[in-house]
Amino acid sequence: MPLKKIAIFVEGQTEQIFISKLIKEIAGEKNISITEQKVFGGTSVPRQIIHLSSTVESSAKYEALIHDCANDEKVASEINVNFPTLQSQGYSKIIGLRDLYPLSQTNLPKMKHGLSVTENNCTSASISTNIVVAVKEVETWFLSECNHFICIHPSLTIQNITSSIGFNPCTDDMRLRNHPAIDLHNIYQLVGLSYSKRKNQVEDIVNCLDYTNLYMNIRSNIQELNELITHIDDFLT
Repeated sequence: MPLKKIAIFVEGQTEQIFISKLIKEIAGEKNISITEQKVFGGTSVPRQIIHLSSTVESSAKYEALIHDCANDEKVASEINVNFPTLQSQGYSKIIGLRDLYPLSQTNLPKMKHGLSVTENNCTSASISTNIVVAVKEVETWFLSECNHFICIHPSLTIQNITSSIGFNPCTDDMRLRNHPAIDLHNIYQLVGLSYSKRKNQVEDIVNCLDYTNLYMNIRSNIQELNELITHIDDFLT
């Protein structure tokens, strides 16, 4: 029986690392093979796709391609460019993930309308396409998964964070934060660490996230995260 295939287009390295881990956690690590790639160029420089890594599981039932578009504005266009190839290769689902930041909340309806046009252009009987906008950044989800802080450093208790930073990531609505990536940096700075989106730092955070909490609890409070997980669940069923 051929593997079910999903392609996920993300705006950058942080999202690629997170999605790779998330889909493994939901599908079961031995049940899914994952390929990561990144696009370069496309304007004055010839466009090329670089293969980053592949994890092949002999017992896999599913296959995921995670495509780093290297720019939030390129998520929709990269889906358009790659759609015919993915369709011919037997992919049954495409998900696009991009941030709203630096745009404001008022831009969200217009952005979603534009992206929905892209989805309609790409949807066929054999392959479905959905784009999720992380409001405001994917780091909003990291902040909300407050269990991970103590994994990063034992001194990053919620009590210490709340008293020093002025908000409680466990109980306050992190969707209202203006720049969640800066909030993460400020929290990590309490113990002399930083958040700069370097690969090793993002991997440390992603590996500390409590995926059971994300799946069972956090998604119910964050519509966009719930949309993403629901699309992944639909693919896996």
